[in-house]
Parts: sequence; structure tokens; C-alpha cells
Amino acid sequence: MDTIPNVIVPPGTITDIYAATSVAVGEQITVAILGQGRARLFSSAVAPSLIDDSSGFEELESGENATNQSGDSGAFIYSLLGCTLSVGVL
Repeated sequence: MDTIPNVIVPPGTITDIYAATSVAVGEQITVAILGQGRARLFSSAVAPSLIDDSSGFEELESGENATNQSGDSGAFIYSLLGCTLSVGVL
């Protein structure tokens, strides 16, 4: 099994999880915030243009895991204050 490096999510930046990890788009992934933090996850082919309640995001907080669907066309994360993300392939 390959080791996937943690993803550093800069404050106020939308980050493409697949691009940051070199995991193939469509692979089912599980993510968790390391340490303290809050973030919003998006499953979409393109990054959302707005970070608001109409964007279809999933909230992620420290101590929680989130898993996307196999075959998703993209996975993005946004954190207002920044965070470090652990990513695994299922």
C-alpha cells in the first residue's frame, strides 16, 4: 500500500484533494482532519465558485471522518483557517 502524504489546506483556499495526493479521480477516499480544524468538503468535477450554504458541501470537524462515493468526479476541501488533512483510499 502506498503512503499518501498529508494535505496542507491553506487558509481560505479551495484545494483539489485528488490533485494534492495524486490519487486517481474516481477512487473512493476517506479523509480526516489532523489536529484542530474545520472544513467543508465538496464532491464535484469542478471546484465550487461560492463557499456558502447553497454549494452542496459537507462539514468536517476534528475527530470526524468523511468518505466520498466511488466514481465521484472530483473532491475538494475548503477551510477558512486552514487545516491538515489525512487521506486514505478505500
